[in-house]
Amino acid sequence: MAPDLMKSLLILPTLAATASGATLVDWTFTGLANPAHGGSNTNVPAGNVIASSSFATTAAGVSAGNIAAGTNGTYSNDIQWSNGNSLASGELNLQNWDLTGSAGTSGGLGGTGDSTPDFWLQFAINADPGQTIELTGISMSAWRNGTGAPEFYRWYYSTNGGTNWLTFGSLYTEDTAGTGSPFETSNYTGTVSASSLLLRFAPTGGSGNIHINDIVLTGNVVPEPTSTLLGALGILGLLRRRR
Repeated sequence: MAPDLMKSLLILPTLAATASGATLVDWTFTGLANPAHGGSNTNVPAGNVIASSSFATTAAGVSAGNIAAGTNGTYSNDIQWSNGNSLASGELNLQNWDLTGSAGTSGGLGGTGDSTPDFWLQFAINADPGQTIELTGISMSAWRNGTGAPEFYRWYYSTNGGTNWLTFGSLYTEDTAGTGSPFETSNYTGTVSASSLLLRFAPTGGSGNIHINDIVLTGNVVPEPTSTLLGALGILGLLRRRR
């Protein structure tokens, strides 16, 4: 009986990992105040918070950090909250993603950029102790505001605090633009398991506005293999003592 029980306990993580992904984190920006609305654009230096973690709803066993601005340091400008075509609240309306011009300058707005990400959004998700996050999908609702806005969307992840980055899913091309275009949902699929992940959205192909109103991460939260094995051995020990 004990070996059969041991076998059953050890396959539980596999069953959990292959179950259909649930919502891990849902970033909904309803109520988020755009500081640029009604005035000039607002710079957000690298490392500064763009949206606090209070706008993220997380599943049990998962926590999310603030969304912060990031840059490769090529230009002297910053990512900006844009005043153009902006709602008062409920979306991230940002520009300066992929600047044109010469390195070390403020960079020009519009155009196709140089296909190297100059600015990005970045945040962390963490599992509770003894748990592992299995990220399987990212979806994002966004509006590309005009032909000068980036049209190539890419997500990256790091499992070692940002030392190394890998792409998550495929490059997404947004081929609609303009003030009359509706929000489009882009989807990215992959598989990565870690207790802590850094995620980065870095579009290219222009420096104009992208409006983002929702980001959803899907996957599973499962016990770490070591924790599961220790739990199984503990149960077997109790059974043996009872026998």
